[in-house]
Amino acid sequence: MKRILPILITLLLWLDLSCQICRIDTLNVRIGGTLNQSIQTVLHFPIFRSENGIIDSLINTDIKNRFTKEDNTNLSIDSALIKWELPQNFSIEFEVTYLSNEYLSLNISSYGCGAYCSTWIDYFTYSLKSGQYLTINDVIDTSGHFRELVISDKNRQYEKQRGEIKLNLLNNQNEIDSSNYEWILESYNLCDSFFELNTFALYPDHLEIIDNCHLPSAIKYMSPIIELRYKYPDIRKYLKIKL
Repeated sequence: MKRILPILITLLLWLDLSCQICRIDTLNVRIGGTLNQSIQTVLHFPIFRSENGIIDSLINTDIKNRFTKEDNTNLSIDSALIKWELPQNFSIEFEVTYLSNEYLSLNISSYGCGAYCSTWIDYFTYSLKSGQYLTINDVIDTSGHFRELVISDKNRQYEKQRGEIKLNLLNNQNEIDSSNYEWILESYNLCDSFFELNTFALYPDHLEIIDNCHLPSAIKYMSPIIELRYKYPDIRKYLKIKL
């Protein structure tokens, strides 16, 4: 027992300090050059690296599986992306919004074309001590006042957006005509009604709740701007992790 105890202490210290040196590298994956894609594209995919290979593998595998919607889970990241059924003119870029010795938050922005071209963003947050993917409920208490605060801010901003598109129409501005006004308004109402407090991102000084409102391509240019950002000192009592 006396011999085991120092080993356990050393192991715990190593695990705790395993991400004192951590970074995000870029994996450049070349796709295309086939009958379906004559132009070769380079995808820029995030790769987490630290001094703990187990944590690295957990995080990188999870990002790959979530991003590819669990397709080709047994393949390496580059092989999975190459074999994934991609839309035309597909490209991806990523942004790291938070990186400390305890947490990682990043997003991957994708662009592709089918009948129409579109952009979408996937968000990922991890504990660097366990390699665990974190949900919003792992980060902050969403059952009480914080939820009420977010819903109130969301409702207020949607109401402001509705007022702006109505004013745009009344002022005969070129952005909106009467045929599109009802369509845009209906789309705003649907996004407002189906809002879920799920998607989020960590930043150095604030937590951002993401409003996933995706308008049809013909009116995507009128997507509502909903900014739900909360400084850490203002929401400290609701946080479940130390930021």
